[in-house]
Amino acid sequence: MGNVCLRVWAYLQPCFPCVSQDADSSLVIENPGAHCAPEPPQSLKQKQERSHSQYFVALFDYQARTTEDLSFRAGDKLQVLDTSHEGWWWARHLEKREDSSGQQLQGYIPSNYVAEDRSLQAEPWFFGALKRADAENQLLYSKNQTGAFLIRESESQKGEFALS
Repeated sequence: MGNVCLRVWAYLQPCFPCVSQDADSSLVIENPGAHCAPEPPQSLKQKQERSHSQYFVALFDYQARTTEDLSFRAGDKLQVLDTSHEGWWWARHLEKREDSSGQQLQGYIPSNYVAEDRSLQAEPWFFGALKRADAENQLLYSKNQTGAFLIRESESQKGEFALS
């Protein structure tokens, strides 16, 4: 009978995460006052993780250097599928290009060439940690229109931003 209970417990354990088994085979409730919600089945958890995929926008153009790389242009929308490799993420294009005859739609991308979609870093007017003098030089560039501006991180007040 005890063997049957142990086999049944193996199936029921995911439904009761706050109940564990002691060394002497007795059941112990770890947090008696807490509500124990059953864990979703593994396939449901995987679907939830996939639905929370991260969407990114390319900051720069990148030309693939290997057959596993993914080429993209600044402004392209990408969905990152795997971030387990440091510096190189597995991603796919979210948009099909008109001139992409036979172009690969999934591959590795350099992680520092993209920013999370709808984030401050993805905005064309945000320049991050740029010194004031460098910001002025950027804005004095002859091709800039009157009224050009940029937002940068403040040098004097950490965590604040400056308009140049």
